[in-house]
Amino acid sequence: MRLITTDLSSEDGMNRKITDQEDPLLLTLEESSKLVAHTRDPAETMENIVELISSRFKADVCSVYFLESSGTELVLGATVGLRKESIGKVKLKTTEGLVGLVAETLRPVMVANAFSHPRFKYIPEAGEDPYLSFLGVPLVKAGCLVGVLVIQTEEPRSFSINEIRTLVTVAAQLTTVASDARLLSQLTAATHEPYTPGEPSNSTKELHARLLSPGVGVGRTYSIDSLEEWRSTTAFKPAGLEIEKERMEKAMSLAKEELAAMGMRIAHLVGQDHGAILDAQLMILQDRTIEKDLMTCVVEGMSSETALIFTLDKYLAAFQKIKAPFFQERIYDIKDVFLRVLWNLRPQKSNGGATQQRIVLICKEASVMELFAVSPEKLAGVIVEKGGPECHAAILARALGIPMMQLSDGFQDLLIPGKIVLIDGPAQSICLDPSEARIHALTQPLELPESLYPVQTKAEKVPTVFVNINLLWEVPTALHLGAEGVGLFRSEFMLLARRTIPTEEEQFAIYSKLLKNMQGKPTTIRTFDLRPDKLASFSDIGGAASRAYDWRKVLDSPPLQKLFYEQVRAIMRAGIEGTPKILIPLVASSETLDFVMQTMQDARESLSTEKLDHNPDIPLGLMVETAASIPMMPFWADKADFFALGTNDLFASVIGLERNEEAGSSQGDHCHPGFLSILSSAIDHAHASGKPITVCGELASDPLGATFLASCNVTAISVSVQRLHPILRVLNSLDETLLNDFRINFKKLTKASEVRNMLLKSIQLNMK
Repeated sequence: MRLITTDLSSEDGMNRKITDQEDPLLLTLEESSKLVAHTRDPAETMENIVELISSRFKADVCSVYFLESSGTELVLGATVGLRKESIGKVKLKTTEGLVGLVAETLRPVMVANAFSHPRFKYIPEAGEDPYLSFLGVPLVKAGCLVGVLVIQTEEPRSFSINEIRTLVTVAAQLTTVASDARLLSQLTAATHEPYTPGEPSNSTKELHARLLSPGVGVGRTYSIDSLEEWRSTTAFKPAGLEIEKERMEKAMSLAKEELAAMGMRIAHLVGQDHGAILDAQLMILQDRTIEKDLMTCVVEGMSSETALIFTLDKYLAAFQKIKAPFFQERIYDIKDVFLRVLWNLRPQKSNGGATQQRIVLICKEASVMELFAVSPEKLAGVIVEKGGPECHAAILARALGIPMMQLSDGFQDLLIPGKIVLIDGPAQSICLDPSEARIHALTQPLELPESLYPVQTKAEKVPTVFVNINLLWEVPTALHLGAEGVGLFRSEFMLLARRTIPTEEEQFAIYSKLLKNMQGKPTTIRTFDLRPDKLASFSDIGGAASRAYDWRKVLDSPPLQKLFYEQVRAIMRAGIEGTPKILIPLVASSETLDFVMQTMQDARESLSTEKLDHNPDIPLGLMVETAASIPMMPFWADKADFFALGTNDLFASVIGLERNEEAGSSQGDHCHPGFLSILSSAIDHAHASGKPITVCGELASDPLGATFLASCNVTAISVSVQRLHPILRVLNSLDETLLNDFRINFKKLTKASEVRNMLLKSIQLNMK
C-alpha cells in the first residue's frame, strides 16, 4: 500500500508489528447490510455510513465526497461533524485541497496537521475550523474513482499503518452501498423532472438443445430482460383500489424477502463479502419515492402491473439524464427489481406443488451474474441462447449442480413468463408444457450409484488426481470424496457475485479460509485469469473497464499490475495457514515472466518491511495455454517450480477455434492426433527439465483424455469435484501393457477416431 503522509512517526507506523488477526475496526456483513435494511431513503443510508465509520474510528468528523459526472469535481455527499447544510453545496475540483489530492493520486493521504499542508484549502461554510488531523482514502469501483472518504479529529493525530490499511478496506466494503445510494438519489431526482412516457399456446413442444451442465429440472420460465413479454402478456385491468394496493404491498414484501434470503445464500456459497451484492436492489425496493410513485399510479386507477411498467419506464428514461458511465451500466438492478415484483404479482395456482414454485432462468447469454438472479433453492435450471460448456457460467452451473442448456432455434418460444418447461439433460432436449407423467418419470429420486462413493484403492503409475475448486463451499465435498489436494482454485470466481474488485484484506480472508479448510493438503491458487470475454460475465468490470484488467496486457496496465501485486501479497500472507502454490495463467512471453518474478520479490520485501506474517517461499507454477509457449518451457524452467497445461485454451490455440465457439463441440475433437502430439511435447519438456506437470481442463475430465495423460506420465491431473471418482475409477482400471503400447504407437495415427479406438482398448470395462 503506497501512502502520502506527513508527521507519521516510525514508532507508531511502519516499525510497529501488525498481526493478521481479524481487525475489530472492520465491518461485519450484518453491519453493512443493516445500513440498507434499516433505511428508507439514500440520504439516511449515507448518514448511517458516516456515523458508523466515525464511531468505529473514534473520529470527530467523517465525510464522503462523490465525484461528479464531469469527472473534475467532488461534492460533499454526507457528513457527521461538518455542517449538514453544506451537503450538496461544498464542491472541490480534483486539483484542489487534500480531498482532491486523494482523488488525483488514488492513494490514502494522512496529515497530522492539515492546516500546515500546502494542498489544504479552507472552506468556511463547511465548519472545518477546529479539525486538525486528516485521513482520506479513495472510493474505487472497477478501477474508477467514485469518491473520497475522509475522517478528521480535533487533536493532531498520526494514524497508524494498520488504521490506514483498515480504513482502505472499510472504504472498499462500503463503496458499493455508498455509490448505490448516490445513484438512487440522482435517479429519483431525475425521474421527477417533467417527463411524458411514451395469449400463449399450451401445446407440448420438444426442442433439441446443447448440454452445458447435466441434470433434469422443471419449472416456470423467468426471462431476464423480458419487459416486452410482460407488456404483451400482462392483464392491465385493475381489480379495485384496495385489492390493487394489497397486491402491490404483498408483491413488494415478497420481493424484499427473496432478496434478503438470496443475500444470505450467496454469502454461504461464495463468502460473506459477496452477500451484500443485492443491497442495491433492496435499497430500490425500500425507497420512499419509488414506493410513492407506484402507489400514486394505483390510486389513479392503474392495475399493479400497469403501475410497475409505467413507473419503470419513467426510471429507465431518467437513466438517460445521468451521464456517468458507471450509472448507465447499473440499469440492470432497477429492471431486475421491477421484474421481480411483477413476477410476484402472477396468479398463484393451488395445484402443481413444487413445480409451480421453481424457476427455469431464461437468458440471452451465459452470464455468471445472472445465475444469481433468482434464489438457488428455487432455480430448476438455466437455458441460454448463446454460450458454451467451457464458459464460466457453465462451469459454475456444474459446480452448483444446476442443469443448463444452450438453445438457438426456438429460443423465442421460451420468453413468455410463467411457461412450464422441462430440461431433460440426458435426452439433450427442452420440453414446453410437458405432461405430468413425463415430469413424474424424470424427477423421481435415484439411488446413489456405487461409483460416487470414495475409491479406496489406487493403481500404480497413474497421475495424482486433484480437484478444481471454484467456490469455497465445494471444499468439504472434495475432502469427503478423498481429494488429495486442489490442482486449480479459480480465484477469478471471487468476482462472480460482487461489483467491486476485492481488496487485499478480502482476498487474504478468502485464501486463509481455503487453506485452513484444505487441512494441509496441497492447494494451487491460480491468480486472476481476467480477459474481456470472462469479465463480461462478472459484475461491473465490463465494457471499457475490462481492457484495463485483461491479463494478456498486464505489462501495459498499471491497474492490473496493482491488482496482481495485492493478490500475491494476500496469498503469501494466507500461506502460513496451509500448503499453497501460486499458478500464473497464460504465460506467453519471457517479459511477462520477468514481471511476475519482480512482483513476487516486491511483495516479499514489502511484507517483511511491514512485519506482516507471511510465507515467502510458495512454489510458483506457470500455466502453458498457447502453442507458442511450449518451446519456451526449457528456458523458463529455472524460474518455475512446476508447469501446468490448460487444455481448453491450448486446444483452441492449436485448432484455431474460439474457446466458447459452438463449432468447437462438433468440429473440434480433443483426440485430434496433432493436438495430442503437441501436448506430448510439452509434457516431455517438463520431464526433461525435472519439473512436475499438472494438466487441467476438459481433456483431463474425459476418460479417454485422462487415459492419454496417464500414458504420457503426467505428474497430476485436476478435474471438477463431480468428475473425481469417475476419473479415478478409469485410471485404476488401466491395463499397463495396452497403455505402453499406446504410448509407443499413437504418434503414427492420423485420425481422431483411430486415437479414440486405441485409447478405449486401454480401459478395462469390467468396472462395477
